[in-house]
Amino acid sequence: MATTTDIEKNTPSVSSTSPSIASVPVIGNDHNVPFIPATLTVSSLQYEITVKEQPKDGEKKSLFKKVPNVQKALLSNISAKAMPGRVLAIMGPSGSGKTTLLDLLADRQARNLGKIQGEILLNDVPVKEYGSIRKRLVGYVTQEDNFIETLTVLETLTFAAKMRLPRSMSNKDKLARVDAVMQELNLTHIKDTKVGGAVIRGISGGEKRRVTIGIELLSSPSVLLLDEPTSGLSSTDALNVANAIKELSRKGRTVILTVHQPRSDIYELFDDLLLLSQGKVVYFGKAHLAATYFEGLGHECPVGWNVADYFLDLITLHQDTGSSEDFAKKYSDYLATHPEAYLTQLLKEHQNTSEKMERNALLDKYKKEYTTEYATTTLTQTMLLTQRSLTNLARHPTIFQASVVIHIIFALVVGSLFSGLKDRPEMGATSFNKSIALFFITSFLATMTFSAMPQFIIERSLFLRERGAGMYRTSSYFMAKTIVETLSYTILSVVFVVINAEVGMNILSLVNTMAMLFSGFIVSRTDIPRGWIWAFWASYYQWAFSGLLGNEFSDGSEKGNATLAYFGMIDVDWLTKWRAVLVLLGYYILFRFLGLMLLLAKRA
Repeated sequence: MATTTDIEKNTPSVSSTSPSIASVPVIGNDHNVPFIPATLTVSSLQYEITVKEQPKDGEKKSLFKKVPNVQKALLSNISAKAMPGRVLAIMGPSGSGKTTLLDLLADRQARNLGKIQGEILLNDVPVKEYGSIRKRLVGYVTQEDNFIETLTVLETLTFAAKMRLPRSMSNKDKLARVDAVMQELNLTHIKDTKVGGAVIRGISGGEKRRVTIGIELLSSPSVLLLDEPTSGLSSTDALNVANAIKELSRKGRTVILTVHQPRSDIYELFDDLLLLSQGKVVYFGKAHLAATYFEGLGHECPVGWNVADYFLDLITLHQDTGSSEDFAKKYSDYLATHPEAYLTQLLKEHQNTSEKMERNALLDKYKKEYTTEYATTTLTQTMLLTQRSLTNLARHPTIFQASVVIHIIFALVVGSLFSGLKDRPEMGATSFNKSIALFFITSFLATMTFSAMPQFIIERSLFLRERGAGMYRTSSYFMAKTIVETLSYTILSVVFVVINAEVGMNILSLVNTMAMLFSGFIVSRTDIPRGWIWAFWASYYQWAFSGLLGNEFSDGSEKGNATLAYFGMIDVDWLTKWRAVLVLLGYYILFRFLGLMLLLAKRA
């Protein structure tokens, strides 16, 4: 049986595993972002959150008893080091803290969510000292592949390049960078294929994952973090993605990824392994020596087994039996008694003076390229986001085209039903020429008010990922969405108004209020119970309806007064069409403002 001392033989130093500056090609010319090889060190990292105390065994919960808060450690005394040219895999059962650790390394934890102790260093410098550029030095590939499905691979990467690369780079250089990334990840052959999604058929799952990785590679990060990059993929796609990640590390990048149960050939691609159990380290070292370490503890991997499966089964079994801390304590004791341990030697290593000077020079150049928190201006961000949204709107078969068709069909049906109304002036309805402006405005505002909030939810995941990566400001996204939605719903309102224009104004309020119980149409204002009258005044549909009533039937005619009385509006003297318009405009502004506040409140 191998001894634990055998595990640490031939321990590589940082200098022997990390490529020198000279061996790592600096991408492009003086206008491009330089690549800076970097080690990432985690030292005694502790992460705690505040939770409600769980009841003890046999203790019943009480609704009237105040439950005290307690501190729960999600990560305890984590120490590890990731180096250029090597892939560090973080493994462990569900709930072991893998993603939490990755989020901390990427600085993606929500504000004030937990208490952090310990250090995270990049080239021996605390990560936070890098300020706003740390998100460009550390790329984070999330588990979900969120895209605009109507865009091609080339368009998706080009958008990211224009957002993330420094403004000093020419457009030609940015496009050249996109081409280089596509070649690096073997995406060139599908560059003109739509990414696709739930509605549009597109590229495969493995290709989507490589596009997600490509978005992060555009800014040439020193450290690449990947959360479950092979999860949800077929065996072939997972291996292809793993091979692509391995190639990135061979070119000098520091790669850290979380993975649950990799197949054997994927596990063999890992250089180093960090095994976690309930937030504690049970092993850190070379991946191919992990089995030898556990063999030294009396747990030999059976012949023919996948070692990754064996590790997880072993740790999970001990968690279920309540002895999960045993492996963590044994590893801690091992470090205390073996000064030659892999982690101990790595933590002692520091960059030599010449390497530090070269990397500091590159870092100074990097800071000059990015003089502000965002690579582009607010105006540029808004224009790019608007362009992308308009492209998506024009191409998506279920968004704009379907809405136009529905509005056309509905307008034709409604027009045919009320085609004779213009020949019956005794009904009190005014001519279309007098109220076309009011009809258009109420149609537009009622539609926009109803649709404002859901539109912000549709792209929520994409927005959170892109904003978390430092692509654009929340205000830029909000302004772009407002521009595109205002334009699209203006077109829809025009479509409805133009078809059967002479009669459309008399029924639009009915169409818009059929789904609203307190609009004043299904149940008139005077018939609504007092306890619910607030809902009537709060309904934005009723303001459009009431405004049209006031415009069409307030001429003093007998039929007009009868119509107003029927809907309970005869005694509302202060109601005029333009006041209703102002109220609708207020609702529109309010909901846009609430949408902005929700976006600002979310943090990736």
